[in-house]
Amino acid sequence: MPSFAVRHPYLLIVVCLFVCVLGLTSVARMPVDMFPPINIPVVLVATFYSGMPPQQIESKRILRIPSNVFLRWQAESIIWNRGR
Repeated sequence: MPSFAVRHPYLLIVVCLFVCVLGLTSVARMPVDMFPPINIPVVLVATFYSGMPPQQIESKRILRIPSNVFLRWQAESIIWNRGR
């Protein structure tokens, strides 16, 4: 193979250029979707207790929610938003 490359250098250059042009043409024609449809399951839990201070609501009710979410729906992460 090396002796063939030494004897016919222009043939190898043309083949390499052909492969590069073919690759660039394929990439240019490839459809690209910038925002593919992704269905991310989201669970929103809102708690409303009138008459209870926020600290008590958090300690008695909200701190139990993450363990239930992880156990029942096999969630990967939880993002807290306290709404302040």
